Formats: sequence, structure tokens, C-alpha cells
Amino acid sequence: MRRIGLALAIASSLALAQAQDQAFQFESDLRLLSVDLTTGSAVSSINARLGGLQHCRALTWNDEAQQLWVAEFDATNARIGILDPATAAFTPRRLTGVAGSWVGMSWDHTTQRIYLLRHSSGGQSFLHSFQPASNVLQSIGELRQEPSTVGMDVDGSGTLWGTSLAGHVFTIDKATGDTTRLQTLPITLASFGIHRATGKFYGVGGIGPSSLYFEVEPLVPRWRILGSAGAGTGGFDLVDGTCPGGFQSYGSGCPGYGSFVPELQGEGCLGAGFLIHLRITRARAGTTGAILFGAGPGALPLGNGCTLLLAPLFPAPVLPVQVIGPGGLGNGYAVLPIQIPSEVVLGPLAMQALLLDAGAPGGFSNTNGLAILMP
Repeated sequence: MRRIGLALAIASSLALAQAQDQAFQFESDLRLLSVDLTTGSAVSSINARLGGLQHCRALTWNDEAQQLWVAEFDATNARIGILDPATAAFTPRRLTGVAGSWVGMSWDHTTQRIYLLRHSSGGQSFLHSFQPASNVLQSIGELRQEPSTVGMDVDGSGTLWGTSLAGHVFTIDKATGDTTRLQTLPITLASFGIHRATGKFYGVGGIGPSSLYFEVEPLVPRWRILGSAGAGTGGFDLVDGTCPGGFQSYGSGCPGYGSFVPELQGEGCLGAGFLIHLRITRARAGTTGAILFGAGPGALPLGNGCTLLLAPLFPAPVLPVQVIGPGGLGNGYAVLPIQIPSEVVLGPLAMQALLLDAGAPGGFSNTNGLAILMP
């Protein structure tokens, strides 16, 4: 196996591969979607009723066992079980025996349990746990301070997070159901999954009547729209394992037309054979530019408050960028999918995008720097 930097891998093998499936989601008619969050589009769709499932909203992906667990929606005869996302075959594991509606669930890799969220007819929210190994379902407690809890997932360290219809973001004590509110968002995140490597929330929610896919950094707080979601969307969870390496933003870009500073982000797993995406947002639609590469962070003044954040700068490759998007300031974006060759071993690398923008003070804008972090 040859050792090579990502920039050289791009230059020698710039293959735009098929987008990978990143999440599962229920629609209101009990269709199970496999969703690619880089585009916000459904990659596949099956009718979950074909295997005998009924009235289901709650789902969670067990990375270790590669299983999709679901809980039926209503009444005391609701079932918890495993749904095959390829065939829609449903394997029941137990009846819940508890009145109310199961609206959320989350696999916890640290305790090997599934945590479930139940809404009662009186409007309360309750936390339960289920152990697949023993088939035991336990009641934990009421979420008294957050009765309108709708979303729930466990992060990489085992912390259970929740979201409410009021936009609240909070942690949940897995032993008692007590909540600690940390943030209030101006969006509703109705169902979400947490990416273990980055801690970011990915999910489905809304702004007003619009149903949308979001990426959320809950403690900043910061969010961005990934795409439009279908009406009546239900449960949602990432197909997410622990990725090798990761991306780290550094430095500051300089503004383009309208004083918007474009941003560069990396998505995906940094390893041989993986598909990654480089994403530019908050840019001016219709502009062009390039992503440049260097060995590491730098700080070379370019004038007009702009800085080249790479040192030393590699003369090649230069990855061309075409910014698209709707009208309006700061709405432009570009997504560049890159398949990392299977024979590559990645080394340290940094990158930055420069965009030609006639409305910018110096005729161009640039993004923050983006470094790759190796495991």
C-alpha cells in the first residue's frame, strides 16, 4: 500500500462516486426511506407494512449489530422488534404492554440498551429502556420539564440528548429521566441522530410549515438546511459508525458580496475506500473558484482582510468549484464528492476555497481553512 496525501489522491483519482446512504426515516404512510443527507433525497424506499408492521414512527440503528430497531406507535399491544430495511420483514421481539404512543428510540452503544420515548394520552413524556439481550423493558421516569419531547439520541460518549416542539435542546439523565436544558433553537428538530465523531445533530424538522433536513451544532448554536423533506415525516436516525479521522475548521475567511463569509466543511469518513464530501456554503450563487491544498495551516495576507491559510501551498492539484443556489445573499453552495482510492494511506493536509466575486472588496472571497485529522 502506498502512502499518499489526499490532495494527490484527488489529482490521480478524482472519481465522483454514488452517494452513500446516511440515514433511515419513516414517512407518515409507513414508507421507510434511506436518505442521503448530502442531497436531501431518498436513495431507496420500501413499504414497511409488507412485513406486518403497523402504526410506526420510532426507529433506531444499532451500529454494532447492523440492525434497524422499531417500536409500533400506539396502544398496549404495540411491538418492539427488528425491521429489515431491504425486505421490510419485521421480527417482533416483545409487546410493550404500556399504554401510550412510542414516538422515539435510540440505541446506546455504551450500555447496550435502547432508550424509548413514550407520549401518554395526558400529554406527558416518559423515558423507558429496553435490553435486546434479555428482552427486558423498564420504565425510567417522566420528563417533567420537557413534556413535548419529540427527538432523542445518544452521542459518542453515551450522553442522551433530547429536543422538543418548543425548540429546546437538553440532556436526559438515563437513570431518572431528569432533563437539563442547554439551548433553545428557532427551529423544530422533530427527530434526529447524532454523528459520533463530530457530535453534530442530523435530523428532520421544520421552520414554519416547511419540512426540512437540518445539520445542527447544538451548543453553538448553529444550524444549516440540508434539503427539503417530505410532508408527514416521522422517525429518523443516522447510519453512523465511528469514522477514521475527521475534519477540523480553523481560521477565518473573508467576505464576499453582501458581507457573507463563505464556509468550507468536510463530511464523511477519512479512510481508504471511503466517500467524502467537501461542502461550501454561505457563498454568492453563480461564482466560481477553486479549493487549494497545502501541507498545513498558514497565514499569508492577501489584502482586503483576506488570508491564505495554507503553508506551504501545493501548486497542484487545484479543485475547481462552481457555486450554485437560489437568489439572495449568502445562499450559494457547492458540494464536491470525492472517492478516496482503496490503496491510499492519508497524511496531514489542509485546504481552503477561494472564490471569484466581483462584488467583494478585492474581487474575491475565501473560506476558513479545513484540516484533516488522522486517527
